[in-house]
Amino acid sequence: MDSLKPFVDKLDPDRAAAVLELRKTILSQLDDAVEERVSEAGIDYVIPHSVYPAGYHCNPKQPLSYAAVRAGKTGLTLHFLPMYMHEGEDVWVKSAFAEAGVKLDMGMGCLRFKKPGEIPYAIIAQLLGRTPGRAFLDRYSKFMDTRNKK
Repeated sequence: MDSLKPFVDKLDPDRAAAVLELRKTILSQLDDAVEERVSEAGIDYVIPHSVYPAGYHCNPKQPLSYAAVRAGKTGLTLHFLPMYMHEGEDVWVKSAFAEAGVKLDMGMGCLRFKKPGEIPYAIIAQLLGRTPGRAFLDRYSKFMDTRNKK
């Protein structure tokens, strides 16, 4: 799907605006290793097979996921795989949210936002900037090399 329209059109105006602002924030931090892909489910940011031919280890036919934006019934979610794989990144996220006075709802590799107006875009930009696509790919490749040697 080339257009955001089917995904954004099904959202209420506040959530649609938040998705578009989150997309703008994410795009501002991407390097050339990451590609945006859009579906009715949301927006995916992947490391395509042209950059990493091995693909995602659980399903090599799929590209390696870097980040994703989803809109559910209860809010918006930013999935960010480097946050899951980078030890200590959760500590930085907790600290950044606390310093900004923003309530944090965090999973292993995701940030959930119930109210679109409370998304801390500057923190999201910093988070993505801490692990650009190529740096994540290097870390992921080393992880897979270590895992495959066992």
